[in-house]
Order: sequence, then C-alpha cells, then structure tokens
Amino acid sequence: MTDSPAKQGDGIRLQIHCPNELINGVYANLTLVNAAENEFVFDFCFMQPQAPGAEGINSATVRSRVIVNPRQAKRFLKALGESVSRYESRFGKIEADVLNTTPIPMVKADGTVN
Repeated sequence: MTDSPAKQGDGIRLQIHCPNELINGVYANLTLVNAAENEFVFDFCFMQPQAPGAEGINSATVRSRVIVNPRQAKRFLKALGESVSRYESRFGKIEADVLNTTPIPMVKADGTVN
C-alpha cells in the first residue's frame, strides 16, 4: 500500500492510502461524463484504435466509473485545470481541438444509435 500525505483546504493534512490492487491504475482514452441533479458520473473508457465493426460502430469498454457529488465535480474541474496548466508550462501546449472533434455515436442498450 502506498501512503502519500496531501494538503487540503485550510492546511488540513490528509493521508491518502492506495491499495495494492489500484496502484497500477487503468488506461483510458475516452471519458464520458453524465450528470443528474445530485451526482456526476465519469466513465473512463478504453476504445480500441481500430476500424469500426460490421455495423460501422466502434466499441469502448468502461475501465472505471467514478460517481461524485456536484461540489466534488467542481473541485475536480478546478484541480484538473490547474494540473493541465502546470503540465503545459513544463512540457508545452497540449494540442487538443475540442471544438472540432467528431462526436462518437453512442449505442443505447436497446440497440439504437444516439
């Protein structure tokens, strides 16, 4: 188990424990975010970099699902923004044209395409 002390909020110290089975993490190249009134659901998925299947539909597997309340989602957004800024200061701008990406059609449980 890995322990790492972290500061949070008003100087409160928090010790984070990572169980051995989670240390390696999982790789995700697709993230889906859904929200309801009281929660945000983050699905971290892996989509094979291959041609679409027989029906022209790509498939992705959810590797991890994280559900948080709206306040925690806002904190996550802030922390992620700060981390990306630090990364870009150190390694250069991340080229990600999020405005011109092609949406990935989603297949519902009933087989229809969204």
